[in-house]
Amino acid sequence: DPASPTLSILKPTSFENIPNFDTIQADARDDLQSAMFDPYETDPIQTPLLWWIALRACDAFYDRHEHYPGKHEQELALESDANEVYKFMTQIATNLGLSECDFIKEHLLDSSKGKDLAREVVRYDEAEIHNIAAVVGGVASQEAVKLITGQYVPFDDTYVYNGIASTAGVYRF
Repeated sequence: DPASPTLSILKPTSFENIPNFDTIQADARDDLQSAMFDPYETDPIQTPLLWWIALRACDAFYDRHEHYPGKHEQELALESDANEVYKFMTQIATNLGLSECDFIKEHLLDSSKGKDLAREVVRYDEAEIHNIAAVVGGVASQEAVKLITGQYVPFDDTYVYNGIASTAGVYRF
C-alpha cells in the first residue's frame, strides 16, 4: 500500500547498482578521495573504506553465485573465492574513481595486500559477531534518536565500523 508509512533504513545494493563515478557530482568524488588521506595511522589496512570495498565485493560475489564467499571450507575453494572477490574489489575501486589514488594502489590494488584483504573477508563466511552487532545497533539507535528529536545532525550516508581496529568512518557515495 503506497499510503502506508514505512521507514526504510537499510536497503541491499547489488554490484550492478554501484554507480559509475562519472555520474556522481565532483564534490562527492573529492570527499571520497579525501577520506583516503586520513587512513588509520597504526595499521593503514584497517581504514574503514578498504573494508567497505571488500564487503561490497562480497555482495558482488553473492549476486553472481547466490551464496557468500567462503561457504565451502576446502582450501582450494577458499583461495578461488578470494581471487574472485579480489577481482570485484579492483572493479569497484575503478568504478568509484579511486584506482589512481596512491593509498588505494598501495593497499588494495597491490596484488599481495589486496588479496590478503580478500582472503580475510572470504574467511568470515557471512558470520555476524554479536559485539559488532551491538555496536552498530547502538549507533543506529543513536541516529534514530537524532531523527526523532530533530536534534543534532544524523550521518550523511554510509557508516562503516571496523571491529578489528575499533575505528569508524562516514562516507558520502
